Amino acid sequence: FASCLVPDDINDKVFDNRLSTNSDNSLLAKDDFLTEDDMSESPPVHSRGGSGEGDSGACCRSSTYSETTWGPSPNESLNEETGSTPEDKPHFHLIRRNTMGSTDTGSFLEQVELMEGHNSSLSQPIRAKWHSFQRQHSFRHVFKPLRTLIPIEELSVGQISVLRKLSLVKLTAQLELHNGKANVSRILKTRKHKQHSLRNKTIFGGNLATNVLKHGTALPPLILQAMDHLKATGMEKVGLFRRTAAKPRVASLRQQMETNADQVDFSEYSSYEIADVIKLYFRELPEPLLTTKLSEALLSSYECIPEEVRLQALQAIMLLLPDENREALQCFLYFLKYVASQKHSHQMDMKNLSVCLAPTLFALSTIPRPSPLTRRGSLKRSNATNSQNLLTVGGNKEVNEHVLSSKCLTELIQHYDKLFTVAADMMQVCKFSHLEFGDPVPYHDLGRDKNGHGSYKDYIDECMTTLAKDQRKKYRGWVQCNAVKDVELAYSKVDDGIPLKLWRGTTEIPVPPYVVLQRLWEEKHLWDGRIVKGRQIAQLDPHTEVFQYVTSSVPPLTHRDHCVLRSWKFDPSTESYVIVSTSVSHPHATLLAGVRCTELAMRYLIEKTADGNSQLSLYCRVDMRGRSPEFYNHAFGRYLASSIHRIRDSFKRSLQLEYLETPV
Repeated sequence: FASCLVPDDINDKVFDNRLSTNSDNSLLAKDDFLTEDDMSESPPVHSRGGSGEGDSGACCRSSTYSETTWGPSPNESLNEETGSTPEDKPHFHLIRRNTMGSTDTGSFLEQVELMEGHNSSLSQPIRAKWHSFQRQHSFRHVFKPLRTLIPIEELSVGQISVLRKLSLVKLTAQLELHNGKANVSRILKTRKHKQHSLRNKTIFGGNLATNVLKHGTALPPLILQAMDHLKATGMEKVGLFRRTAAKPRVASLRQQMETNADQVDFSEYSSYEIADVIKLYFRELPEPLLTTKLSEALLSSYECIPEEVRLQALQAIMLLLPDENREALQCFLYFLKYVASQKHSHQMDMKNLSVCLAPTLFALSTIPRPSPLTRRGSLKRSNATNSQNLLTVGGNKEVNEHVLSSKCLTELIQHYDKLFTVAADMMQVCKFSHLEFGDPVPYHDLGRDKNGHGSYKDYIDECMTTLAKDQRKKYRGWVQCNAVKDVELAYSKVDDGIPLKLWRGTTEIPVPPYVVLQRLWEEKHLWDGRIVKGRQIAQLDPHTEVFQYVTSSVPPLTHRDHCVLRSWKFDPSTESYVIVSTSVSHPHATLLAGVRCTELAMRYLIEKTADGNSQLSLYCRVDMRGRSPEFYNHAFGRYLASSIHRIRDSFKRSLQLEYLETPV
């Protein structure tokens, strides 16, 4: 605890005033802090970087997968009367049509069992049984970490919820101790979340949250491509980001990116023009990348807090940023650090880059930021306003803010490797429970009761039963939301201690149900372009398997690894299909890449409509790691609708390709 932000003489005042008054919402009390006796008596629990069970000490193992299909084909088992079963497939057998390579690394997951109650529905509380309690009587983890810094991307939604509140308390204490002027007390106040339209195709002036819903990344793909092009071809251009390009050429590139995104060729433009377009994108964001509230906190932290503890204050501010802003900032700082590493070629080091880009990223009080409604044609008016301020009483303040923001941005670039992490001692203070870790149950324990009876088949049958109950009750208790792209959305709150809602999206697909089943089971890569690799870990029965796959992320963000037990069944009475999927741990499912996500519930219900088509209902409750509860509560529904829309569009593309005319 010696390296925490809050000094010993501040602890009593801060924690007594802010945390001890409300027992339901409090995070810490003075009794919760670790003592030397606690650290010595507690069993060793490693942080999330160690190797998983069945692969102790494994570092990097390569494996080549054979060329097969994605899973047990529904067509092989659609005829229930034949009773035929496919041949047993060995472990480590990839079920994929194309050959894919991978590199295995040790899994860091501990095991947690999630079970649904016998008479509960999806909209009712789900009872959780944590098998780890059998080994440890305490409800809290005590860290003896192998690493001193834990990346934010590895944290569960429960951990981030706790750490954000603790970060706000520590940052407030430091600013009060060192006479900082920033007011950070309202950073985590609930704000009105605007419903951003997914049909808005504009890049410049668009919202970062909309980019996450549409593309899965905080920055638009064209902006990321522009950065990659500069890294490949522009590192020898002297004065990059300092020298300005011709305005007509910059306007032409911007117009092409807005109207003909698929036909943009960056090789036709100079590096200076591309750099100006990147600056223009960040300048025209509805809100600065570092937000109005946290820009003041950043500048005040850099100005007032001593250098030896300043990094911890900056880490706390990064954790308080909205998820989409933090991801966009992480990508941009990663790019700037690479550019600064090539300073011997273009003569732009960290300080020079910061002077050019700080006014674009920070919300400076003396710089009037043009609103989206008056942005076009307002450049001359903004320059005139700035000149007038410079000649009046605001001139000195403007110069000071420019200098301070550039120095602060220099430090952000310099400490990029440690900026988006959480100190291990801060994790120790929180003493996270097994519920907040949110790790899945071993596959052989799925469906077992307290007496050790049951199996995964009982769990699957219970999931089928709850789906049928919710249908009979006509989804009583669900909250309806606005439809997105003809996808009906609703959510239900689940009272099991995990701050995640259960979302449901429904749409119609103009193909028979068995075709939809085959697309979801075997052809996931056709509608989810983020799939990097996948393999079957174990074949449990003709319709059930343990499957592992990896989805890609934009560098420097890490990939997401999924290990799920999935099964499908056919109901002849209603001619419908159900796919049940949930995260499990398996000794052979070593971590292929990145961070392992947790699927608490993933259900596909495929019903036959009167005209012979399909109605697809997707129930989803997933912890993708590295995101706060605000994302799941306000934006995840539209993210789910975008995924369902991609499934529906994959059939439209198939129908178009089927009827294309070819010359004879």
